[in-house]
Amino acid sequence: MLTPVHPLVKLAVAYLSSTDELFTTIKVKDAAVAPGKYPFAVYLWEYSGVLTNQKLTAVSENDAVAAKLFEYLKDGDSGDSDEVLDSTVKEEFEDKLYELWKDELEHHKKKTHDIIEARIASLNQNYQSRLTAIDKLIESSTSNEIIDMRYKESKNVSRELESKLEELRSLETTADIEKRLIGYGVVEVE
Repeated sequence: MLTPVHPLVKLAVAYLSSTDELFTTIKVKDAAVAPGKYPFAVYLWEYSGVLTNQKLTAVSENDAVAAKLFEYLKDGDSGDSDEVLDSTVKEEFEDKLYELWKDELEHHKKKTHDIIEARIASLNQNYQSRLTAIDKLIESSTSNEIIDMRYKESKNVSRELESKLEELRSLETTADIEKRLIGYGVVEVE
């Protein structure tokens, strides 16, 4: 099965994104959707930050059509319509996409925050164990040279922890979703 992250899909997206605006027509039979013509747009979302991913997103004036669009693309027949979507429809898609994107970005940032917080907790626990072990070595040591060496080691471990924590916290600001139009089309429901 080809998914949005499959190498062939990535290659196709890279190739197709460099060409003119794509348009297709699909004919389907679906008793759950009223017969008619439903314009749609497909966008590629590229997630960045701690979590990277790609996702195809469909937008249509009919939410049921948008939800089933990839199924329609897979199972539907090619239509023969030469329709062209006017700029008003495209602007409506952009407005609808913006609302979807805004919600998804908020979710992506929350998920990123949760992952970073979990990594910070794990890092703190790991480093605290290391520091505790060093402190025990200091307490049990009778040599001043060994004690000095362990104090320096403790400071280095603490600096290393702070550096890693700072790096993790800075990753939170990189969470984003870039969106790119793949193409437009019309679903003809019979």
